[in-house]
Amino acid sequence: LPDEHASISGLAVEGDRIYATDFNSGDLLFADYETGKLVQSYGWLPDNKTRMKALGVSYYKDNLYVSDVAAGKIRVIGALEYKDARDEGELVLDFPSGKASEFALGYPTWSMVTPDGRLLVSDAKSGQIKVFSCNGRSAYLFENEGLATLHTPMGIAMDSTPSPAALQAKNAKVFDPSGINDQGRIHVVDAEMGIVKVFDPLGKYVLTYGHELRQPNGIAIDQKKRLIFISDTKLHAIAV
Repeated sequence: LPDEHASISGLAVEGDRIYATDFNSGDLLFADYETGKLVQSYGWLPDNKTRMKALGVSYYKDNLYVSDVAAGKIRVIGALEYKDARDEGELVLDFPSGKASEFALGYPTWSMVTPDGRLLVSDAKSGQIKVFSCNGRSAYLFENEGLATLHTPMGIAMDSTPSPAALQAKNAKVFDPSGINDQGRIHVVDAEMGIVKVFDPLGKYVLTYGHELRQPNGIAIDQKKRLIFISDTKLHAIAV
């Protein structure tokens, strides 16, 4: 950690790097996997006047997708240096660009990239999961009515179990060039309601669990062992 006042929120691990966000400073941290020592930190935007307020971070194909809650944007930051092309920690792009659209982000908390390259973003202000392509184009919204309603979506994770509807679509030989119907279900933590809601790969509600939780935030799934790990602020524990 950079100092004793750091408040680590987002976390991603890839190769020889640990990537974390310090919510107190708003910085994105790069640390060495073997030693845990801080290698570099990034907080200033290219204008050298504006700082990020980073909360969540996810990794996909040499890029980091950082939730900047102050600006209501996803910052895409290069995780690796490409010779004569870009530096480590360089801002590649940010999105969304407009504020009037239903895809505007009021308070983006967590993000997750699916195997086919869709970026799922939890927006705690609107209570929605908003889906973008990895280059920032808006795609669609998760179902958000009735049992599917989310109040304060936070952590997102994917399991390895296709939903029944997805399996039916596969059996019906629905055109699916990206293999979305073979992917697992999406688990979304609702911190305000203290539960986890599960959606199929395209965002249709499947089920709810975790009623014994109090204020869950983060979630990770071990697909091989079929175990779900949920951090709970009020329980001061990891629920398995």
